[in-house]
Amino acid sequence: MKKFILSICIGVILALTLTSCDVQVGVKPRNKTADKNSAIDKDETASLEGVEKININIEVADVLCKSCNDNNVRLIVKNSTSFDGEVVMKKENENLNIKENKSTKEIGSNRKSRKIEIYIPKEYKNDISLSNGVGDIKMEDVNGDNVSIGNGTGDMDITKINVKELVINSGVGDTTLNLDRSPKNMKISGGTGDCDIKIKEVNGDITYSGGVGNLSIIVPENAPIKIKTSSGIGDRHIDAKVSEENKYTFNLDNGLGDIKVTN
Repeated sequence: MKKFILSICIGVILALTLTSCDVQVGVKPRNKTADKNSAIDKDETASLEGVEKININIEVADVLCKSCNDNNVRLIVKNSTSFDGEVVMKKENENLNIKENKSTKEIGSNRKSRKIEIYIPKEYKNDISLSNGVGDIKMEDVNGDNVSIGNGTGDMDITKINVKELVINSGVGDTTLNLDRSPKNMKISGGTGDCDIKIKEVNGDITYSGGVGNLSIIVPENAPIKIKTSSGIGDRHIDAKVSEENKYTFNLDNGLGDIKVTN
């Protein structure tokens, strides 16, 4: 009985202590003020008439590039109150340029809160160039001919795109590709970070040149590929069942990290 009373007293003391220290126990309701980060600063569209290439050049932001059913390209910029570098969309000859004018402020941790969304009509099938300095890149369901994606610092997530030529340059960050059908030619250069690739249908060659990080590729069984690998420091696990057709070649070169190819 004395132990039971003692336990109750200790519990009461702890509860009073946590309350006096402003410590809250349990589920805390979401602070509605956090929704200010989704404030839209710009929402505009541009015609694709006569456009042969879309150039996207961003300094600091998380960038989403996605297909849409509209006829025009749509640019949405969110949470730019701490920036003085405006994001401008302008048509110049055969190019549609979306560019962030360089900010005069130093890059700080609060600057990555900017979000940029670019919606490209599904009917567009010409060239796209996307580069970002600091921030994550997500590209989804985009069509194109020659597509290049470059990131300085941040992760890249590329899903279900339909392009002929794909070039990816990654500085620091992980890269994820989930493709229904691989391009005719895909070249990936990695600095520091892992690269994970999933392909449902192999339709071309892959050249991978990595710095530091693991490479994982998943291909369908009996894919018509020949796999060539080389690595400085790291293991190579080629466990995929492939056909003897050797129609396409995977040249996989890694500096420091494992290479794994499976079904």
